[in-house]
Amino acid sequence: MTIDVLGGVVLAAALVPLPLGLGLGPEHGWPPLAWVLLAVGAVIGALLPSIERRAHAPLLTGQLLRQHSVRLGLLATFAFYAGNTTTMLGLTLFLQQGLGIGALGAGAGYLPLGLAYMAATLAARRPGAPSGPKAML
Repeated sequence: MTIDVLGGVVLAAALVPLPLGLGLGPEHGWPPLAWVLLAVGAVIGALLPSIERRAHAPLLTGQLLRQHSVRLGLLATFAFYAGNTTTMLGLTLFLQQGLGIGALGAGAGYLPLGLAYMAATLAARRPGAPSGPKAML
């Protein structure tokens, strides 16, 4: 199995400056560095499709993205994580700023949720079902 190392590096190089710029901007009144980080991430990200078109084993192929089920799955995943992230951020802010709980206590508040996720994952696995990285392929 070949891995598209260049595509992975370009994707990481595009994704790292974006959240840094978004985190730095509102916190510090949108200094020039925040805008530079956002621009760098956007420019590097714009290079990714052309790099992937020439790759021997691209991260995502156009053929894959043309499948309705894949697009629907990506949309559902985005919606889930957008809601999940918003809920986690809101709960963290409420625990720390609203109730005055420290970071360690607020983090410990997520322990039951993490354990529930783990238990549900283990319970949902069918006996004898394929597992591991090759099972996804």
